[in-house]
Amino acid sequence: MRLRSGLWLLALALGCWSFAVKAQEAEEKPPEKKTNPLLAKESEPKSNFSVQLFYSWYYPDKDREVWKDIFGREYLEPFGLSFGSYPLRNLGINLNVAYAQRKGHAVGTITGESSGEDVTLTVIPVQLEAEYRFDFVDEQFLVPLVGAGGDWWYYEEKNESSDDVKGDKTGYHALAGVGILLDRLDPTSRVQLKEYDVENVFLEAEIRWDWLGSKNGIDFTGVGYSVGLLFEF
Repeated sequence: MRLRSGLWLLALALGCWSFAVKAQEAEEKPPEKKTNPLLAKESEPKSNFSVQLFYSWYYPDKDREVWKDIFGREYLEPFGLSFGSYPLRNLGINLNVAYAQRKGHAVGTITGESSGEDVTLTVIPVQLEAEYRFDFVDEQFLVPLVGAGGDWWYYEEKNESSDDVKGDKTGYHALAGVGILLDRLDPTSRVQLKEYDVENVFLEAEIRWDWLGSKNGIDFTGVGYSVGLLFEF
């Protein structure tokens, strides 16, 4: 009888000791941090810089009929590269360099008819801008973006029977757009791109409003639409 009572007391003591140990471990274990998905992306690595290849259609606001008469189209088609860095998450500083060339025929000032003289217009737009990407959620499929910056455009017009015209324009621009995360459409491609240190690939679509100096020479103030592939490293 005494032996049975002793065993019960021993079992009770062991149970109390086990409960006390578990309670102490629970108190010592630090609470898990809950990450707000709107503030950070835990599983996605932070990108340090980016490269984008883009193609665009640029429509000057003024003299579109003149553009069409001389060059057959009322818009330019700049294409180029954009180099960006991310000093802060979602905030990018981009340098864009593009190139566009349009060939056509001069138009008589009196008759308004084509004179048959060749005209070649070359434009090199350079832009430095700050861009903010609303990329808050891990593996976010659609990423809206806005930005603004300064412009420097070099242009050269070569005429077959008259003096060439060269000049540059300075101004500023604003932009808005959206990026589509292509990794979501083909997850296996991320593994392959990792070999080249590529973290994300976006299909970008943007609209840009440019305001450039209208005094002396060609007025390039207008609006442009572009598509491109953005690689984040």
